[in-house]
Amino acid sequence: MSQEQTVRIAQQLLAQIGSGAEPDEIAGLFSTAVQFEVPGDVGAPPWIGRRTGRGAVSDFYSRNAPSSGARTFRRRRNLGERRAGSYFR
Repeated sequence: MSQEQTVRIAQQLLAQIGSGAEPDEIAGLFSTAVQFEVPGDVGAPPWIGRRTGRGAVSDFYSRNAPSSGARTFRRRRNLGERRAGSYFR
């Protein structure tokens, strides 16, 4: 995947998160075989640990978006730029 493709997908992801897209819509941006890990004590919050597949991505956003307390999402720069960063407030 080229850097341009990566940046485009990252922009789509951030736009979907910022617009309040449904978790399944967000998960659609990921590979069906996506694997990710949220480090921490797996006996703690349910989103901690290794996960696989779009269903796991959807579950992650379903569990975390409502409880994040975020009121707004502001993109400061795009991923792939020299000083990338996004944050929730």
